[in-house]
Amino acid sequence: MAQPFTIAEQLHTKETPIGGISVALDLDQANLSNWVMIDRLDDVGGTWYANRYPGCRCDVPAVAYSHSRFTNAQWTETHPLHTEIQRYWVNICKTQGLNNRIRLETDYVKAEWDEDKDVYHVTLRDNKTGKEYTEDYRVIVGATGVFSEPQRIEVPGEKQFKGRVVHAARWPKDLTNEAMHGKTVAVIGNGASGVQIVGTLGRDDKINLVSIAKSKQWLMPSSSGPITQDTNSSPVSDKLRDIRQRHPWLQRLHRWAILTYIDRRFYVQWEKEGAAERKRMEKKIGEWMISRAPEHLKEHIVPEFPFQAKRYIFEDGYFKAINSPHVRAVFARFQELTPKGVRTDTGEEIPADIVILATGYNAEHIDMEVTAPKESTNNYKTRADLTWYHGTALPGLPNYWTTLGGNWVVNHSSVTEILEVQASYITQIVQAMRDNGITRLEVKADAAKAYDDRIAARLQRTTWPRIKSSYWQKGGHGRIFTHYPGTVLDQWWDNAWPVWKDYIGAEKLARRQQIRKTVALLALIVAASFGAYKFGPAVVAKSHEIVNRLYDAVVNAPSILSNARHSIVSLINRS
Repeated sequence: MAQPFTIAEQLHTKETPIGGISVALDLDQANLSNWVMIDRLDDVGGTWYANRYPGCRCDVPAVAYSHSRFTNAQWTETHPLHTEIQRYWVNICKTQGLNNRIRLETDYVKAEWDEDKDVYHVTLRDNKTGKEYTEDYRVIVGATGVFSEPQRIEVPGEKQFKGRVVHAARWPKDLTNEAMHGKTVAVIGNGASGVQIVGTLGRDDKINLVSIAKSKQWLMPSSSGPITQDTNSSPVSDKLRDIRQRHPWLQRLHRWAILTYIDRRFYVQWEKEGAAERKRMEKKIGEWMISRAPEHLKEHIVPEFPFQAKRYIFEDGYFKAINSPHVRAVFARFQELTPKGVRTDTGEEIPADIVILATGYNAEHIDMEVTAPKESTNNYKTRADLTWYHGTALPGLPNYWTTLGGNWVVNHSSVTEILEVQASYITQIVQAMRDNGITRLEVKADAAKAYDDRIAARLQRTTWPRIKSSYWQKGGHGRIFTHYPGTVLDQWWDNAWPVWKDYIGAEKLARRQQIRKTVALLALIVAASFGAYKFGPAVVAKSHEIVNRLYDAVVNAPSILSNARHSIVSLINRS
């Protein structure tokens, strides 16, 4: 019997829980049902289950965050809380029959490739018993994503602090609003989680809240209602839910419209092409931010870096909170903990009972240990040093694919879209292995290097290199290794199908693919020449251009095709 494959899902971030589920859904659709999903948590949903900090919600509309094949007419808000999003994915797993192949409370430990059998010996750990055991799998899909580990900043003085220190990504179940009543809570950081926490806790006047941050962010007003509303999310009426229930195509159309609009706005992130629009947006949003900020922050609130050079944040009640009498916003950098609170770089000591580290995730962390004879993830200290092929494959590691690998995250749109692109790509590979009796595929090192170089060149066209970020740059100052420099449409076109010539072990598939390309190109050339002949010289130039572009798109075309191309172009020019 053929070896099954595993989707290794560990502790997730906003993007990754749905990565493994998306792959599983596509595999089942292709009748590839012999898979096992590993998850160290005790329920599905990844970050939407693990992350429970106050105000945790998606920053894109729920209809756009949904899987394209599984619309949900019953979203109660435009941008729902993590609990509702988790229920959505739990329901998909239940209704689509995934649960019996999801192994919860199980840790992935390591995988070692067996050259003789073309399988991985995968070591797993039962978290309930602590027992480790090994199973063999033909293929591994690593769906741990970019943000599995919290970014733990150095916290000098933590041992002497008499209060409680909590990371936003590891929010304890017992830390409820009621547990914080009458206490002073200091929130360090003002990224997405920090803004959501402050905006949410700031509505509770029984909590004394201090927001400590020196970074500047582009904070956007609501996208779902009047610019004056305090939260980014709006309730969805019963009437609208009923309409969506009766007419699912309307929700699909709505999803398409939202994602298309967002994707078309990517151009703002190109350094040259987006300059005029960025200037307009920076003026508009900057003036709005100054109008909402407390007096002592007005001169500090607007960033110097370009709009959308970092993913903007919906302020979600942040400004209302820091203007409240029980909330204080401190423009300073955290320096250390003292026995009684927090000391900033200005020397001020701020009393605190609870300190919340809203410092994001460690995107450089390598989540999975995978070893083959010529390569191992253990050879690298950071994800930034890995040479990824299409954010999915790594040279030297056969039969190992990932979601949200290097340079795959988008800075502007819904992660669900790009995960569906990767799920389709991975499924096509596994399906081809099954249908053609292939037991081993490995991306070529030169193909991965060529792809990586192309991405590096495109990155230089964006505004992103103009800022330093510990999130997307090695050590906070190296090459950008997380983000894809283009639209989601670009990503889809880039990854619509595998290029088999880039894989060791896919030679037969590569020859077939080349033949299909050749036949398709010849058909298009004939069609172009017929059009030029029929409609006259007016279309000759355009036909010539199309033929050349199509020809250039065919890699390693046979010489006979080259001769045919020149002959037909000559015919077009004479017509």
